Amino acid sequence: MIYKVATMMAMFGAAAAEHWAVIVAGSAGYGNYRHQADACHAYQVVTAGGIKPENVILLAVDDIANYRTNPFPGQVFNKPTDAGTPGVDVYDGCVIDYKGTDVTPETFTKVLTGDDSAGGKVLKSGADDRVFVNFVDHGAVGLIGFPTSQMHATELLAALQKMHDASMYKELVFYLEACESGSMFANLPANMNIYATTAANGKESSWGTYCMPDDKVDGKEIHSCLGDLYSVNWMEDTDKGMASEVYRAPPPPPPLSPSRLHPLSPLPAPLSSDARGAVQHGEDRDRQVARDDVRRRHHRRRGRLQLPGHHRLRRRHQGRRPPALRGAEAEARVDRPQVCRRRDRLRLFSLHAPRLR
Repeated sequence: MIYKVATMMAMFGAAAAEHWAVIVAGSAGYGNYRHQADACHAYQVVTAGGIKPENVILLAVDDIANYRTNPFPGQVFNKPTDAGTPGVDVYDGCVIDYKGTDVTPETFTKVLTGDDSAGGKVLKSGADDRVFVNFVDHGAVGLIGFPTSQMHATELLAALQKMHDASMYKELVFYLEACESGSMFANLPANMNIYATTAANGKESSWGTYCMPDDKVDGKEIHSCLGDLYSVNWMEDTDKGMASEVYRAPPPPPPLSPSRLHPLSPLPAPLSSDARGAVQHGEDRDRQVARDDVRRRHHRRRGRLQLPGHHRLRRRHQGRRPPALRGAEAEARVDRPQVCRRRDRLRLFSLHAPRLR
């Protein structure tokens, strides 16, 4: 994917028209840390780029900064740093307008269309104004997620059509971070003057980045992915080109390599096509990762290691339990194929043992 920083800078440049931004983190829970980190970073980028804070509307559940397992209470980070190097707290100064149960498709629609019944700030843009919309969350074909519901492509396009009919913008840029996000704009009319980019096409997953073991800030593990690859790319590119010193990013980390990119999955990448079919997606996958983490901590206290996904493999192979990796093998993070012969058929599956701490 190619992101042109010039497009963003043109939106933020000085002009007679007003500039507006709507930013949404549609998820909840510490396992989705990356979404709210992306959203707060986006808030810092657009305000540093010249959009007035009163013209920025942010929707986020706001449940990760003070989450009990956050090693930095009251702080949120979107990129890692080395030990001894403080991270940039994107939560500092991040003004959230709609929190908790107010983060819904209905509220998002009302904000976009300028409906005051939303109960807070809404777009009041005009025919000469420019609007930037950034949405970050899970998704599927034809829908994007919210904490307790979802928004379908037809609903999103209807809201954009209403904005167009009401002359609420001259130009609108939409950045959408979600799996299968390309499907949301498959039927976008060409005459609405909307420039939309997505983290994935209509059939593929989006990717998280700065995941374990690269989730350390000042030497401390966050225990969750810090960002999403698409969002991190456009925002870090914009940080580099930003003339303003309001938001100063730390020196960039080494270039992202395939070994540092993680699909949001408890299994290692790359996977075979058969294995990919067994990988859970979206929030179900995040919940499974959290359950596996709790299970590992429990069995460490009891002096033995339970591998991630053991219970799923046990059901899948009807009681054939893979051998547990212990000692030096587990310490070395062994990742090896195991072959099971069953009814003269070979089935390949991968075991991944986390390092004992």
